[in-house]
Amino acid sequence: MSPKDKFPNVKFHENTFTNKFHEQPQVPPEQIAVWNQHDATKEGAHRTNNLSEDWHNRFRLVVAKHHPDLYSALTEFQKEQADTESLVEGFELGRAVKAAPESKWVATQKRLQTITLAYPTYKEEDRVIPFLRALGHNIVIS
Repeated sequence: MSPKDKFPNVKFHENTFTNKFHEQPQVPPEQIAVWNQHDATKEGAHRTNNLSEDWHNRFRLVVAKHHPDLYSALTEFQKEQADTESLVEGFELGRAVKAAPESKWVATQKRLQTITLAYPTYKEEDRVIPFLRALGHNIVIS
C-alpha cells in the first residue's frame, strides 16, 4: 500500500499545491467532517475549542514565558497534573468543579439542539431555507 493510499491528505496536497494546477483543487475528505457542527449540536457537545484555548492561555500565564525551557515546562506540567488530580478527587467527592454555564447559553444550546434535531423534517418538506433561518435567529455573535 502506497503512502498516498494510507494518507489521503498526501494526495490532496499533491493535487492542490504541486505542479498539477491544471486539475481542479479537491476538498480533502476530512475537511467537511471536521468543520461540520451538525452532529456536535445534536449531541449537545462543545462546538468550539474555547476550553483548550482557555487552558493554554492560563498555562502560558502560569509559566510566564513565551518559550519556556524544558525544565520549567516540565515543572509546570507536574503542578498542572497535581491540580487536575485534586479537581478529579473533588469531583468524585461531589464538589462542584467549575461554575455552571450561564442560563442564557444553556437555553441557546437547547434551542439550537431542538432545531437541529428537526432537520430531517425540514429536509423532507423541502424547507431548508426556513431551517437555516431558524438557526440564524439563534446564533449569537459577540
